[in-house]
Amino acid sequence: MSMSSALRRAMRDRAGPPRDAAAEGLALHYARLIDQAAPAAKYRKHLRALAGALARYRGADRDDALEALDALTVALGEHTVASDLGPKLLGVLVGLGLAGRPAGKDDPREQQQQPANPLEAIRDEVAQQRAKHAR
Repeated sequence: MSMSSALRRAMRDRAGPPRDAAAEGLALHYARLIDQAAPAAKYRKHLRALAGALARYRGADRDDALEALDALTVALGEHTVASDLGPKLLGVLVGLGLAGRPAGKDDPREQQQQPANPLEAIRDEVAQQRAKHAR
């Protein structure tokens, strides 16, 4: 399933308010770009040079080399998407409530028990240890 299809399904199931329409449109745009991943412009010149060299190459392993070039092209496209668009899409999805739910969000009691400050958590633990050893 493509990223844009999965996202459309998730948005349809969520039925968000109309004010989310712009964010949903942006998320779908990012998802379509991810589905059509292509290597960043900085790699195109080098990939073309490799393709040209392989087109002239007549060795026995030419097909393997062409297959390796195709795999490299796909990998560079996926890398570009992951590093550039992935975080942007995630940010929109978090804003829409479709990703990034913190642990314990479904149970308000869990959130109340979590100290807001990590240092406070350490202090609580040390106090519990001292109380345990004092007995």
